[in-house]
Amino acid sequence: MSLEIHLEADERLTSIDARLILSDCGVTILERGDSEGQSLDFEGLFPESDMSVWFAPDSEPEEVMAEVAVRPSWKRSSEMVFQLMKSELELCNTQIMALAEALAKKNPAYFVLSYEYETVLAINDSDGYRDISDPV
Repeated sequence: MSLEIHLEADERLTSIDARLILSDCGVTILERGDSEGQSLDFEGLFPESDMSVWFAPDSEPEEVMAEVAVRPSWKRSSEMVFQLMKSELELCNTQIMALAEALAKKNPAYFVLSYEYETVLAINDSDGYRDISDPV
């Protein structure tokens, strides 16, 4: 069983933007794929930690799935899912939080970063970027 962190974003995070930010953070971008029947736009790999990530646009905007204290006013239009390596949890966490901060600086998209939709790690919205994480 792998551990997953989910980044749910509004429509302003496009596939192109996600690719650029991931590449800037050292991710090797791989070809399109299919994961458990879900059409993916692309997959990637963090070479240093061997953590994988995939990006998938939603066919229709939908509610954010993360358990947040206040339900966001925006709808989720895409998702990035990070599959952490248990042997490299600290490094994976560091890489994800750096990526979330970079995304908030380089793209106007609102997003929620959560551990398996249950624990919110970071939020970027009209109040700005907030890292509220404890390492997984």
